[in-house]
Amino acid sequence: MGLDAFVCCRCLEDGCAAPPPVAARHDPEDGVVAEQSSLSSNAFEDFEHWLATACEHPDMRVASVHVGNWGLLSQFRTALQRRGDWGNVDALVASIPSGNGGSTTATAASEALAQLEAFASSSFRWTAPKLIDATTKEVVGEGVGEPDGLFVFAGSLEGGLDLHGRFFVRQQQTGALLFRAATFTQELIADSDGSPVAATLVSDAQSLTWPIVLTAGTGDGEMDQLLYPARLRVVFEVEGPMSFERIVSPLRAVLTAAVVHDHPVHWT
Repeated sequence: MGLDAFVCCRCLEDGCAAPPPVAARHDPEDGVVAEQSSLSSNAFEDFEHWLATACEHPDMRVASVHVGNWGLLSQFRTALQRRGDWGNVDALVASIPSGNGGSTTATAASEALAQLEAFASSSFRWTAPKLIDATTKEVVGEGVGEPDGLFVFAGSLEGGLDLHGRFFVRQQQTGALLFRAATFTQELIADSDGSPVAATLVSDAQSLTWPIVLTAGTGDGEMDQLLYPARLRVVFEVEGPMSFERIVSPLRAVLTAAVVHDHPVHWT
């Protein structure tokens, strides 16, 4: 769950790969593919076997990484847009897609890589409020570039974090405050299949039932799972570029590979 990326090797055009069973080419979106748009099942199996074993690089990919889940990517984009000392990062922001699919050319990757290194080497720091699972410490939410620290939207309701370290829910049109607390519990409401579909938030004398379930990921990359925290609280955390090494490292790997091998980064 999230964004993956890969860069193809140059073995096909450099003549280092075993001859393909059918004509093959580099597709700007999908990497190494068969020239024919449709193959018989046997021909397809032969091509897939060749792709996996044609050279020293599995599937003819010189780099293949899991970049991160969408929540972490949103936090990374927000960090890039802060007024730090890393300068212009427009090429880096533009290179990272907001959905699965697409590619970044080697030329664009070179500019994005330089901006990534400027960000990663910065000593700039900032403090940000985050809503966390009080038990696991996993992040449930934070303002990700939306005005007023908002990150939850449910019909006429919206929720977010204020600068004083409190989670709030309010009416979208009127701004009327319905719930606000620094610590609170979440009582799940399930449908007939047992799946959580709503929740009641409780703190001291306050309570609010709304059609949202606040969730947290495990942070395990490709094995991300949704957790339903029963106790939540807002904390302030000091962050900096070092907080995003989980994303910086895989991005550096594929952007560097794109530059070195003069092939695009494929996002999946």
